[in-house]
Amino acid sequence: MKHFLTGVLFIYCAALHAENGSTPFPANFNAVFGLYKNGFMVAETKYSLLRQQNELTFTANTTLSGFASLFDDSAITETSRFDTSSADVVKLASYQFEQTSDEKKSINSIINWQQHNITTRINQQAAIITSSFTPPIWDKHSVFLALMTQAHNSKGALLFNALDEGIIKQYRFTFIGTKEIELGIDEWKKTVLWQTESGYKTIIFYLDPNNHYVPLKIEQYKKRKLRVTLWLKELIWHE
Repeated sequence: MKHFLTGVLFIYCAALHAENGSTPFPANFNAVFGLYKNGFMVAETKYSLLRQQNELTFTANTTLSGFASLFDDSAITETSRFDTSSADVVKLASYQFEQTSDEKKSINSIINWQQHNITTRINQQAAIITSSFTPPIWDKHSVFLALMTQAHNSKGALLFNALDEGIIKQYRFTFIGTKEIELGIDEWKKTVLWQTESGYKTIIFYLDPNNHYVPLKIEQYKKRKLRVTLWLKELIWHE
């Protein structure tokens, strides 16, 4: 199970995107996803979106569960903070990644908008300075919000510039249609599907168009073979 959670977090690999200040951010919420592999739940991710005054904080905590947790106590916490003081643009202020395991990993990125640079520190290594980027710039953690805020007004492709360990990468998401999925006995829900690809990995998001486009299911394929599936277990909105 070594490095298992790091692989799992590849699923959340894009960014929050604001467009001319009109991005319809959802209300504060808490969500819980179960990650299933070969029919068994092996991990759980808890999300939290909190908006306070001029700051928006998006956090995810992932831990192993079930049989897997008996052999590995790894946990990952990701925190993205955004400056929402401007009516025209949402600015990423910082991103933090913390992994607890036998091989701990820490990533801290600070965005200085006045000096137009990003300082990233990975563990105890020398700082990585990124000075060439085009706004908007986000981090790889916030694909959850990216799709929720942009899927409603696009039927083609979405491109996001995302900060990934001090490197700016562009992620492309493609609309691939609609599909009804079964949530329970005689309970079906129509979803819109978005897909992203990276090398031999493909990820498909099943979004609920009637509930702020929250993902109901996320599938990750490796060489066209289903690897893991995330299911939404719990969702609480806060006014």
